Amino acid sequence: ATCGIFNSDTLSNALKCWGNNTYGTLGRVGTAYYIPSIAPINLGTGRYATDVAVSHYRTCAVLDNGKVKCFGYNNYGQLGRGDILNFGGNVDDMTNLQPIDLGTSVVANQVCSGIYHSCIKTNAGKVKCWGYNAHGQLGHGNNLNRGDEPGEMGDAIPYVELGTGRTATKVTCGNYGTCALLDNKKIKCWGNNNSGQAGVGTTINLGVSATQMGNNLSYVNLGTGRLAIDLASGGEHNCAVLENNEIKCWGLNSWGQLGIGNISTIGDQLGEMGDALKELDIE
Repeated sequence: ATCGIFNSDTLSNALKCWGNNTYGTLGRVGTAYYIPSIAPINLGTGRYATDVAVSHYRTCAVLDNGKVKCFGYNNYGQLGRGDILNFGGNVDDMTNLQPIDLGTSVVANQVCSGIYHSCIKTNAGKVKCWGYNAHGQLGHGNNLNRGDEPGEMGDAIPYVELGTGRTATKVTCGNYGTCALLDNKKIKCWGNNNSGQAGVGTTINLGVSATQMGNNLSYVNLGTGRLAIDLASGGEHNCAVLENNEIKCWGLNSWGQLGIGNISTIGDQLGEMGDALKELDIE
């Protein structure tokens, strides 16, 4: 599915989605492939979306009041409802869709979605994640799923330990991994690392042990004195925009997605990151 937030003479911050609605991904009844001219999704009376993320039959939206609503596929609790029931494709589902309980006074301003997990960044620059966690992608220091049973959401969701004094300015989700751009313009990644997408020179998954998070979680080495101003995640690769507006990418490269002129995976071995990681030649 694809979603967008639309503004026009007749629309104001209207969330519209189109594509496959098999599990209620589009927030409406039926399995048809809808086009963007459909009515906006019902997010609640007076509510509208400020950010949206779509992945694997699931849609999550940050609302104007800092709440988050997710709908669609829910086999691992990725909707954050405390169960594994799909939601959004039945009559009255959206009318009855409640915001995810993210905890006391949590105000979200950004959301990202992997295949079976989602994360939010709060106004305070903190990160919370829920859903599938076999690879440590939730950053909880274990591999336990979160959100598929009652009592696992709200204040029970721990914040991701990013390091002493560190906050996030952006969070991104890959298939089974998560990255954060931090306030010091450095990047940390955790979760599935089979293609070196965590950028630490190994293929060891990160986040499955508490000893791997916080100050023990290494920064992605972008090179001597290089800092990042933006970050994006693909399925098993990541890219950063640097302060000089150059771009560096690392991780899986089977289809040339790193833009380095070959199909060699980068970041899964020592010596491939840092100054050895070349900027993209996109001119």
